[in-house]
Amino acid sequence: MLSEFQTHLSDNFPELERSSFLIACSGGVDSMVLTDLCLRHKLNFGLVHCNFQLRDVEAEVEENFVKSYAQEKELSIYTQTFDTHAYAQDEKLSIQEAARELRYGWFEELLGQTNYKYILTAHHLNDSIETFMINLFRGTGLAGLTGIPAKNKKTLRPLLIFSRSQIETYAKERKIEWKEDVTNASTKYVRNAIRHEITPVLEKQNPHLYASFLKTFTHLNAAQNILEDYIAQVQTEVCTFRDDRLLISIEKLKSYPHYEELLYHLLKDKSFNAWEDLINLMDGETGKFKKSTTHLIVKDREHLICEPLRNSEESEDFYQIGSLSDRVCFEKGKISLREANFNTGMNGNYAFINPKKLIFPLFLRRVKNADRFMPLGMTSHKKVLDFLKDRKVPTLSKKQQWVLTDKKNIIWVVGHQIDENYKVLNTNQKCIEIVLVGA
Repeated sequence: MLSEFQTHLSDNFPELERSSFLIACSGGVDSMVLTDLCLRHKLNFGLVHCNFQLRDVEAEVEENFVKSYAQEKELSIYTQTFDTHAYAQDEKLSIQEAARELRYGWFEELLGQTNYKYILTAHHLNDSIETFMINLFRGTGLAGLTGIPAKNKKTLRPLLIFSRSQIETYAKERKIEWKEDVTNASTKYVRNAIRHEITPVLEKQNPHLYASFLKTFTHLNAAQNILEDYIAQVQTEVCTFRDDRLLISIEKLKSYPHYEELLYHLLKDKSFNAWEDLINLMDGETGKFKKSTTHLIVKDREHLICEPLRNSEESEDFYQIGSLSDRVCFEKGKISLREANFNTGMNGNYAFINPKKLIFPLFLRRVKNADRFMPLGMTSHKKVLDFLKDRKVPTLSKKQQWVLTDKKNIIWVVGHQIDENYKVLNTNQKCIEIVLVGA
């Protein structure tokens, strides 16, 4: 296994032979074997160990074991203890997801604070096969069937060509000590159930299971690379980028066969999940929109326009509109401005403003208790909350009301009424039309 590992490094991980790195060492057989292989190859590395406080005494035993090993081999070691249960509860994650976020977040911090260039994890071929099966059961796309990536930015996984049985055989031959995680025997987790109940059956049916999977992963990765090249080509032809906005030409996209699948690939990193709704959006009315947790996509006349939502902290403050061309996406939809003819027949989602009165920057924010304005047609000021009460707006909705202002005054109680001082005086001239889409 050592010679195969050395050849594998030279062919696929030459950076490890010239750069320092850290090995994520749990004390289990996989990471202990990876550490031994790197020692025998005389590479420059240290160890990192995470204590997730999930198994009380056992976790302490494993941490002490790794520390003792590092001292014996004269290796630098970095350890970190996490309150995984609290983090999982706060972030509403499973324990496995929480541990993963904590682990990789800390790894990234370590690389930024030290001179080490990479983090190595001891994922092996069985892990990749289990990931394949989990994603297969979930109905994933092609990318989810390619196994665990050997390289992901600064995280490298040089053991993916070796099976767990090869690793255990090497450990026994080398008389390497390790600590077995007792939870690995439990089948209550999907990954463990695959490991103990499904993979052994497949091995009996196909003695060359692991070699077959290695070939399969090679073919699937090649197919994924071809797909990504094709998507990149389509993107250059149907997409336009303007700052942080993505414009997708509906006509050009529909000229491709399987344009529904192409739309998925163009937007898959934008956190959308109701794909049927996005497909229907292409034939929807102008102004229709859909939101994900991170993005808003709006149907324009000829385009789907996708742009990021502001984060929750920003939305509690305000949005600034610096010019006529600016658009703002917020929880109620999108506000845009343009020059237009005055129109008396529009609903409350349209406001027509005297251009001589409009002074940028403008601000979109939630209403405050003391906010006052002069409703259109009146001669005195009124508290915005009283105005909304008179319109029988529910209490909760009143507190969530948005207003558009300049540096001094309220211009528009969004979706309801403009201020008298900003009304259009000459309806035969161009004015500023402010539109709320998605209310």
